[in-house]
Amino acid sequence: MRFSALLPMLIIAGADGSAIGQELKERKTLHSGSKLHSVAISPDGRKLAMAAEDTTVAVWNVATGEREAVLNGHSDMVYCVTFSPDGKTLASGGQDSTVRFWNLTTCKLTFTLEGHKSAVFSVVYSPGGKMLATGSLDGTAKLWDINSGRLLTSFRGQKGAISTVVFSPDGTKLATGGTEPPVILWDISKNIELARLAERTSEASSLLYSPDGRTLVVGGDYEIALYEVSTLKMRVAFKVGPGLIYCLAMAPDGKTLVSGNRDDRAYVWDISNGKMLARSEGHKDAVMSVAFSPDGKLLASASHDGTIKLWDVSFPETPRK
Repeated sequence: MRFSALLPMLIIAGADGSAIGQELKERKTLHSGSKLHSVAISPDGRKLAMAAEDTTVAVWNVATGEREAVLNGHSDMVYCVTFSPDGKTLASGGQDSTVRFWNLTTCKLTFTLEGHKSAVFSVVYSPGGKMLATGSLDGTAKLWDINSGRLLTSFRGQKGAISTVVFSPDGTKLATGGTEPPVILWDISKNIELARLAERTSEASSLLYSPDGRTLVVGGDYEIALYEVSTLKMRVAFKVGPGLIYCLAMAPDGKTLVSGNRDDRAYVWDISNGKMLARSEGHKDAVMSVAFSPDGKLLASASHDGTIKLWDVSFPETPRK
């Protein structure tokens, strides 16, 4: 099965995940003791960070599976966490409406951004690491200068919460999505709306760009959709069930996509042909966040069951017809 450049294609996976794709091989399980909302892997692949419902951010050693630090500072549950491009800083956002920055050498809080009026659901660094974008329950996405902590601009277009924000690989655009349509693309330099995904009429719980910037991937209720950025037309959709797709991650080579689902599984997709390569088995609650290692061989999944599982995602090359 190949993607058509002219017509959208629908690919349907089994609602229970059975008999489709192989089971991922689990390397290890990290136990948090609290419901988890987000996981991130450092740019060098050595550290892993998790955001927990117990108000903490924890940093782990990927190789040993040992917890290296617990970062305390948020006053309520933490929803999102991300590493800076140089791997020296961690940013986290949560229910307390703040974004907090942590020095990973000292494991100390360096400064706090305040400006959102409600929970912060999404934080992401710009490709160059000079800006941070945040999405909030207050219906805004904000752009911050990292060096000064100054608020650069606020974007408001969606009617509901902004649950996901993502920079284009060249750093010129920001895509925002949330509990209400549409997905909106913004011009960062001009602080204006560029376009909307008019075709999309449902929630966008997760967004990501392909490494080449040509494709925008949108996750939502039962579906992952791939859009051509140049035309904003849907190229392909994966119907995955049951329930909401909470998170997405793309392998560094842009060939493999992973979705985390309400049905306690993560699903691995071959983007070239729409085939489900594998699925995870082992979590006992929804998979809230997934992240690839820089070499694309390791996948981390964070769940409301209080665990992060590390999976081997090294698949043999398959012939391309």
